[in-house]
Amino acid sequence: MMDSKSGSAVATLLGQPRFSSTRLEDVGDYVRTFSKPFVLARPPTHLLHFSFSHARRQLPHLCLDFVNADFDSSFLISGPKLEDRYLVQIPFTGHCTVEQNGERFTVGEGSAFVINPFTASRKFWEGGCRQLMIWIERQALERVLIDELGYGLDRPLEFLRERDARPSGLTWFTRNLVDIAAHVGKLEGAEVHWRYIRQLERSLLVNLLTALPHTYRGQLDRTEHQIAPYYVRRVETFFRQYFADPITMHDILRVAGTSARALFYGFRNYRATTPMMYLKQLRLHEARTRLLRAADTGGCVTEIALACGFSHLSMFTRDYRRRYGETPSQTLKRGVS
Repeated sequence: MMDSKSGSAVATLLGQPRFSSTRLEDVGDYVRTFSKPFVLARPPTHLLHFSFSHARRQLPHLCLDFVNADFDSSFLISGPKLEDRYLVQIPFTGHCTVEQNGERFTVGEGSAFVINPFTASRKFWEGGCRQLMIWIERQALERVLIDELGYGLDRPLEFLRERDARPSGLTWFTRNLVDIAAHVGKLEGAEVHWRYIRQLERSLLVNLLTALPHTYRGQLDRTEHQIAPYYVRRVETFFRQYFADPITMHDILRVAGTSARALFYGFRNYRATTPMMYLKQLRLHEARTRLLRAADTGGCVTEIALACGFSHLSMFTRDYRRRYGETPSQTLKRGVS
């Protein structure tokens, strides 16, 4: 279970706090810095005692924060869309009422909740709390999910309320977190190969995807037991090699070597989508990757869209915004900033 004992273990393994204070004014300023874009919208009042500390460990694509807020009054944390990150919050002590995407629910000890990238949120904490916060780059988590599924995403990865989670999965996730935190704590000042660090990250992300409910959980659970037919895998390979070229259904059927009916059934049954939708999502994912890397590789929206197989720019912008919640130009701006 995720309890105060687990919280103490994580806090110890993440090392000495990088910030601690008993002054409410200092804490408000600091929260705006380390939890940006979240702010302390309604500070605690009528305090009899107050203390706050924060420890952090950074990995290439995620960040572990441990927060110990010890006081006897409620407070409100609020923020806009995260856009390019997921935030996993695991309370070891304390209770929080979360407002997100039109829903309102309460979580406490032994629970976990995720703030998705594409919706604003408000968090009402009753009294103090000890919690682990895991900030994860959206693209990194989606990439791991795609690797585990073996095919592209046709809709955003959205985490659901924890009421659907499996307690055993949460328990395993917590234990794994403690193990990973132990390894991360040992990285301070050490010369560690980047492949080892990448494996730590991947282990945590895979455990997250298999412990908490989300829009791809059912597909993820059955992927191990359902290997797609050869003609589906053959078409997937063809898409990955030639996504930038014009591709018609005639081309796809020629590569598959089977009937249209069998091919559509295979994609629907094993990939939960159609061949052309699979291709579109693959192209969108590649376009997003290139837009975010524009600072190093260069290129404008039009060039990148054409290079990824999109010939109609208005349709590309529409589909991209529907998939990622922002326009290609907005992604490009973040990529070069």
